[in-house]
Amino acid sequence: MLALPFWIFPAFFVTALIYATVGLAGGSSYLAFLALTRLPLAEIAAIALFCNSVVAAGGVWHFSRAGKMRFKMLLPFLITSIPAAYLGGLFKTEESMHRIVLGLCLFLAAWRIWYGNSGASVQTRRTTGTVFWVTALLTGSGLGFFSGFLGIGGGIFLSPLLILAGWATAKESSAAAALFILLNSAAGLAARWPFLQAHFQECMVLGAVVFIGGQLGSRAGAYHLPDAFMRKLTAGFISWVSLRLLWMAL
Repeated sequence: MLALPFWIFPAFFVTALIYATVGLAGGSSYLAFLALTRLPLAEIAAIALFCNSVVAAGGVWHFSRAGKMRFKMLLPFLITSIPAAYLGGLFKTEESMHRIVLGLCLFLAAWRIWYGNSGASVQTRRTTGTVFWVTALLTGSGLGFFSGFLGIGGGIFLSPLLILAGWATAKESSAAAALFILLNSAAGLAARWPFLQAHFQECMVLGAVVFIGGQLGSRAGAYHLPDAFMRKLTAGFISWVSLRLLWMAL
């Protein structure tokens, strides 16, 4: 018997649909919804990471088919983020302080994306060389650890970073975020596997729900929405998440 209230299922569907349009998977929202249930935090994080993986897999498929995936640019981030996400998943979360710090950082990033330069000029920045690789390796380790630690995929942090640094357009950053979320969610989930097994039935049902929503959202984002609109949409989603994190912390 499912240990979740009925409203969780439409909430997860809408979350997957909206977040998938910008290459995200909705992990922070899944955590917020599940926090309203009686499930322990460790089990909540495992379910959120599983749903993240399902939605992100669809994003990787559609954004790759649309020609927006730049794997060579993303590679150094992945090299360090995947093992760091596994390590982060082994730690227990201290919620309030992390929510305040991350909420403030996300809000500043969203503000900069909204008022920044258009996505047309970002392709002039180099994504090769020693400086880029060192920066990406260090950044990937930090983002990966926080991903596993907080029970989210980390794409919501990577996406604004790529745009602000001028390393990717809005749609390219969405593609990168989807792959980043998929691999780091899987790594974080590996560290929380016993908790996932305890809620296998819930994960299967929620996985089917977010798969449908994520497929619809990622198709719209990859093929139909213009890049400028994607940039504004990304900033809007990140602002919403940051404000919700601050509200929950206070």
